[in-house]
Amino acid sequence: MSELIAHLSLQLFYQSISIGILFFWLQRKHYFFDIDLAILKVLVIGCALPINTLILYYSLLLFPYQDNSVYCGLILCFWLLMGVLLFRERIKISFSYKEIIYVLSLFIAIIGVCYLFFRRPILEHDALEYISLGEQFYKSKSIIYQKNHYFPDNGFYYVGLHGFLFPLIYTFERFTTAFVSQNKLDYLFKIANFSYFSLLVIFFYQNIRNLNLSKPLLMLIFIINYGLVTAFFKIHLDGIRLFLGFAMFFAAFKYRQDNKLAKLVLFAAIAGLAAFVHSINVFLFLIIISVLFLFEKQKINQKLIKYALASLVFLIFGGIHYILDVFWGTGWILKS
Repeated sequence: MSELIAHLSLQLFYQSISIGILFFWLQRKHYFFDIDLAILKVLVIGCALPINTLILYYSLLLFPYQDNSVYCGLILCFWLLMGVLLFRERIKISFSYKEIIYVLSLFIAIIGVCYLFFRRPILEHDALEYISLGEQFYKSKSIIYQKNHYFPDNGFYYVGLHGFLFPLIYTFERFTTAFVSQNKLDYLFKIANFSYFSLLVIFFYQNIRNLNLSKPLLMLIFIINYGLVTAFFKIHLDGIRLFLGFAMFFAAFKYRQDNKLAKLVLFAAIAGLAAFVHSINVFLFLIIISVLFLFEKQKINQKLIKYALASLVFLIFGGIHYILDVFWGTGWILKS
C-alpha cells in the first residue's frame, strides 16, 4: 500500500506542476486565443501528460543511455524554466468554489475507478504491444529509429505504425517511480484511456452548453452509447487519440473565426500531439491545414509564411516522428 501511495503521489506531483504552469501560461495569453476559460482548463489538463511524454521523447532521442535521474530532471527543469519565465510577470490566479468541487469530485471518481484498473491485468493485444515497447524504451534508455524494432532479450517485435506517445506514458511512469519502487508499476498507463474519455465527455459538455438544446439529454445520448461505454474501460490509446483529435478540430474552428496567428500555432501544437499518438491524426492535420490554406483570404506570400510556421510547430510537437521513421526507421506506411 505504501508503494502505491508513493507512486500516486509522484504522478500527482508531476502532473500538478505541468498542468498548473501550462494553464497559467495560456491564461496569461488568453486574449490571443479567445477560448472560454472552462474549455481552456480541460485542454490544459488533457495536454499536460502528452507534453511530458514529448519532453521524455526528445530526452531519450538526444541524450540516450543516461541515469534515470537525468530524464526526470530534464522534465522538471523544463517546467521550472517555464515557471521562472512565467512568474517574472504578475498573474492573476482565480478558481471558483464550483470549479474546485468539480475537480475534486472528478478526481475522487477517477481514483475509485482506478482501484478497479489496478487489479486488472493487461490482456489486450494492442496494450501489451505498447507497454512492451515502453518497457524497452525504459530498459535501453534510448529511442533509436531502425528498420525493425526487434528486441532479442524477450523476442518482442514491434510492428505499429503510430507515434510513440502512448508507449512513452508507461516509460514516463517507470522513470518517475524508479526512486520508490523497482517493480513494473503501470497504474498511469492503465487509467490513461479512462481518464481521457472522461475529459472528452467534459470537453463535449463545455462546447455544447451554448446550444439551445438540453445538455443533460445530449450528455445522456453521448454516455449511453454502448461502444463508448465499453471503450471507457479498455486499456488502450483511443481515449487520448480521440480527445486530442477533437481538440485539434476545435482549435482549427477557433482559428477560422478570425485567422489569428496565435490560434494557428495552438492548432498546430495540438495537432502535433495528436499525431504523436496515432498516425490517422497526421492525415487529418494535412486535410485540415490544406482546407484552411485554400480558403483563407490573404496574400499568398503571407499565407506561406504562416503555414510554414504552423508546419514547423506541428513537427516540433510530435510530427517529426514520422519523418524520422520514414527515412531512418521502419519506413512507416512506405515499408514493404
